Amino acid sequence: RWQHPDPEVRRQALKQLDPQQSEQRQALQTLTQDGDSQIRLAALLALDDCSGLVDAFPRHQQEEAWFNAVCQRLSGREGHTDLHQRQVLVERIEEPRVLSAVALQGDNLNLRLVALGKLNDEQDLIHQACHNGVAAVRHQAAERVEEEEGLKRLLKEARRDRQVVRLARERLNRMRSDAEWLEAEKQQCETLLSQLE
Repeated sequence: RWQHPDPEVRRQALKQLDPQQSEQRQALQTLTQDGDSQIRLAALLALDDCSGLVDAFPRHQQEEAWFNAVCQRLSGREGHTDLHQRQVLVERIEEPRVLSAVALQGDNLNLRLVALGKLNDEQDLIHQACHNGVAAVRHQAAERVEEEEGLKRLLKEARRDRQVVRLARERLNRMRSDAEWLEAEKQQCETLLSQLE
């Protein structure tokens, strides 16, 4: 039945396959190459093949079911993939939405920090600094926000974490004092030039 031409029949048959039986496991591995993306996904999940899931994900980034499955498995909410392997897999992910989700939901601090380390967009970092449930992740994200607009947003939105607010305020004050110092230097140069003239 798992080789039936009708995808619905294959999908029903897949649910009956037991990955503990070697013959049925081979059938599941064959189904990971199926023409139907939902069947491929179901086969990978039945095999608890987190690595295969991550490898296939770039071709299915727009599909919500794939996105959710990858996030749940990498975060440790589902499946039995050990932490070290999940960290290695997160290192291979380039999709910011997945990295953000793992940084927010990961079951381990190091896993969250690995995901955060791969995020580069300032908006993603601000979101983590304001909404992450783990203080260490919020603080690391806030440390990497450098644009003035981003720091102002942190001041406004990071109300629940005083350290993030303080860090943003200190950075903004430093920026302002640096700007004032540069302006004063510029004025002094202009004054000296006009005196020399």
